[in-house]
Amino acid sequence: MSKGTGMLKPDILSKALRAVSGERRQSYGDPVELYRIVAAFWSIRLGHTVHPEEVPDCLALSKIARGMMHYKLDNFTDRAGYAQIAATVATAAQKNNTSP
Repeated sequence: MSKGTGMLKPDILSKALRAVSGERRQSYGDPVELYRIVAAFWSIRLGHTVHPEEVPDCLALSKIARGMMHYKLDNFTDRAGYAQIAATVATAAQKNNTSP
């Protein structure tokens, strides 16, 4: 794919997929379990129920805000990774009948 304005950057998607299925999964473990724990902590801190499938969306929003302050291609890669994790967590929630 040529470099030009408006062209897709497939390397972002492949980097994100490698990160969430490889290095980050090895470092942090199963995202379904991790985000269940994060949601429980956030629920305590915020005083209302946070569901695990909301966690990656909120983390992606932090990347969007960061990108508004300073452009960095890595923010797009991370957002794509959060989208993949969100799908994984939501699928698990539906399978277990725990989604809101």
